[in-house]
Amino acid sequence: MNDFVIKKKEGRTSKVKSFSFNQSTKKEFILILKTVAFFGAFLGLIYLSISRNNLMLSELLTVGGILSIVFLIHILSNR
Repeated sequence: MNDFVIKKKEGRTSKVKSFSFNQSTKKEFILILKTVAFFGAFLGLIYLSISRNNLMLSELLTVGGILSIVFLIHILSNR
């Protein structure tokens, strides 16, 4: 009467995946490199502004906000 068949899990074994830092992919490396480049560029802008005694904090925050939004959109679009 019943057409359903129950399958037994006798032959199945669970495989444990090991995690290692050596198994990082190229995509993860590029993501880390982009993040470091973004922070480096932003800190470079701040350094240049301070070294020339022309600290414009509101402009730096505006540029940083715009760069952050563009960077996040760029990262999320590559997923």
